[in-house]
Amino acid sequence: MALLGWPLVAVLGAMTAASMAAALVLWPRVRGSRALRLAQRLGLLVAAQLTALLLVAALVNDYGYFYGSWGELLGRGGKPSVVTVGAPAGASRSALRVAGLHFSFTGHGIPKAVRAETLGPSAQLAAAWATPSQWGSRGRLEAIQVQGARSGLSTPALVWLPPQYFQRAYRHTVFPAAEVLSGYPGTTTALVFRMHYPDVLLKEITARRAQPMVLVMLRPTVAAPRDTECSDVPGGPSCTPR
Repeated sequence: MALLGWPLVAVLGAMTAASMAAALVLWPRVRGSRALRLAQRLGLLVAAQLTALLLVAALVNDYGYFYGSWGELLGRGGKPSVVTVGAPAGASRSALRVAGLHFSFTGHGIPKAVRAETLGPSAQLAAAWATPSQWGSRGRLEAIQVQGARSGLSTPALVWLPPQYFQRAYRHTVFPAAEVLSGYPGTTTALVFRMHYPDVLLKEITARRAQPMVLVMLRPTVAAPRDTECSDVPGGPSCTPR
């Protein structure tokens, strides 16, 4: 069962209701010595409180997207899958540099993403951001896995390509890029669906208060559960090439 989403919340809600009902029904029916009755009632209270706390934690996490998967919560990361970014031959090219990493994007080209199941829930949400017919008006959100060739670091990211990226009038434009980092704990999904970075930027571009640019949304932690906050650690993970 996924960490995010209503199924986990529904299960924990049912468990909370059941534990509270069990405490009300069984409280006057406990038997045994005084110590045994005290232990049984204490167990009923602990069960009710524990399920209620888990329900609240799941609701908060479901709203804030602090942890996107069980692996992130437990500090275990899967084997990274690197995305290949490219486009048909002959199309114009633009470049994006982020934290010492280099990505090549091509005007009117479509980045080739790894399969959604490889990158998890964020890829599924990214795919639902806009249909291909909406890319020219809403932009495109792409879930990728980036890897530093020199640093050896790998991390998931969400890349938002503005509508102009798919418009013929901008086919020779080199788009600037902005790097956006989540907090800790936090996920790139929260930057899109809670803090609404692409939505806000799209409004500013439409109002001509901002120029079209690419958003690269990442987490500052590359060695969860360690809160590295993009700091260089002697003998440890680094957020800059070495």
